[in-house]
Amino acid sequence: MTYSTVEELLKSINPDFIEDVQISTAEGFVKEGLSNRTISELVMAGLIVNYGQTTAAHKFVGSVSSATGDGNLWSIVGGNKLLPEKLLKYSGATLINAKVEKIKWDEQYEQYLVSYYVDRFAHRENKPDRNITLTDKNLVTKVYDIVIVAAPLTRDTSNIVFEKLPSLTFVPDGRYHRTVCTIVKGKLNHRYFGERNEANEIYSIKDNLLINSVARIYSVHKRPRKGESEVWKVFSQKPLSKDDLSEMFLRLIDVKVVDWLAYPHYDSNQTLGSFVLAKNLYHVNAIEWAASAMEMSVIGAKNVALLAYKNWRGVNVDNSEKDEL
Repeated sequence: MTYSTVEELLKSINPDFIEDVQISTAEGFVKEGLSNRTISELVMAGLIVNYGQTTAAHKFVGSVSSATGDGNLWSIVGGNKLLPEKLLKYSGATLINAKVEKIKWDEQYEQYLVSYYVDRFAHRENKPDRNITLTDKNLVTKVYDIVIVAAPLTRDTSNIVFEKLPSLTFVPDGRYHRTVCTIVKGKLNHRYFGERNEANEIYSIKDNLLINSVARIYSVHKRPRKGESEVWKVFSQKPLSKDDLSEMFLRLIDVKVVDWLAYPHYDSNQTLGSFVLAKNLYHVNAIEWAASAMEMSVIGAKNVALLAYKNWRGVNVDNSEKDEL
C-alpha cells in the first residue's frame, strides 16, 4: 500500500499512533504505567540526547527516542555515511551537487522547471542537454516530470521558491530544533561533571544546562588501548566556547563542530503533513513530523517512491510488486 499523508501511514501501522502524536510523552507514558521518576529521568535523558527536547514532545517521538536505549545498535566500517553513498552508486542515479533555487509548474506541458545554482565551468564540461538552459548567474533550469523534495520545507530551513503550482498541500508551519555536535579528541575532565570515576557516557535530564550529553566514540574495529587518545561527542543547544571546552577537557588535541537544524521541534497535539505537495510533487521529509530518524526517512522515501510510480503509471501497485513498507 501507499499513503498520501503521514496520518494515513501511521494509522495503517497502528491506529493508536495517531493518539500518540496528540499527547505529550510524559502524559502518554504515565498512561502506559511508567512512574514519574522513570519518565523524568530515563525517558527525559533519551529525548534530550536524541532530540534536544523534553517529555513535552509528543508520545510517538518519545517512543522512538526510547527505542534507541536498546544496546543492539550497529555501525558501518568507514562511517554510516557509506549507506547513502553506496545506495546512490548502485542505483545508477546522477547526482548534481547544486543548490535548488526555484521549482515552477509549467501548466501548458504539465512539467516542472527546476532551477539550481551550479559551477559554471564544471557544468560546461558535461555533455550538452537540450532540456537545460544556463544563465550568466550560474543558474541552471531543467525540466522534470516528477519532483521529489527530500529536505525540510519550514521557513527556517528552506529558501526554495515554489511558483504557479496547480495546488499546494498544507505543510506544517513549525520550526526545526538546533543541535550543536562537537567532536573532541582529547582527555575528558570527569570531575567537571561531578564524576570521581571515569564514565563513557554522561546524560542530562534538564533542558537548560550547557550540554545535553557527552559520549565516548569508539572505533568500529576496536576499543582504544589505555593511554591512546580518546574521542568524545558532545551535544549542546548552542556552540561551546573555548573556555567551556577547556574546562570540560584536561587536554584538547582536535575539535570539530557541526551546527545544524537537526529535527523538528515537537509538541503535543502535533500537526502531521502530507507526502504529496502538488501533482507529481512529493515531500519525503513530511514523515519527520512523526519522528525524525534515519529509519523513519527510509520508510518515508520508499512510500514516496511507490506513490510517485503508482500515480505516474496510473496503476495500483500490488503486493506482487513488493509495495509493502
